[in-house]
Amino acid sequence: LERKAREAEQQREAARERDEAVAALQSQLAKAALHARSGQDQIESLQEENEELRQSMAAARESVAERRKEAMRLEDHIQQLQGEVSSRERAVRAQAAEAEALESENAQLQHDVASLRALAARLQRDL
Repeated sequence: LERKAREAEQQREAARERDEAVAALQSQLAKAALHARSGQDQIESLQEENEELRQSMAAARESVAERRKEAMRLEDHIQQLQGEVSSRERAVRAQAAEAEALESENAQLQHDVASLRALAARLQRDL
């Protein structure tokens, strides 16, 4: 009877140890599941952040492309304006040369008029 009581006590002790081991494993399993869920949440968060960064990079690339197009358009416009300035400068120089030629011609004509007046005055005296 005593031996059976010891065996029963040993079986109860073994069952209690098994129960404790199962409880410890269940606790570890719950912690691992919680850790896995936390890791999954972090992965999802990082994936969302990655997608936002991709969209931001795409928008930045598009913005850069638009700015390059605008810069090229402005460069073309600057070259066009420089061409117009050069053309106007040539026209001004041509007008200045023409004005100088006209002034020279005017001075020659005034000299000729003065000479003709002097000749007319001599002719009147001689008559």
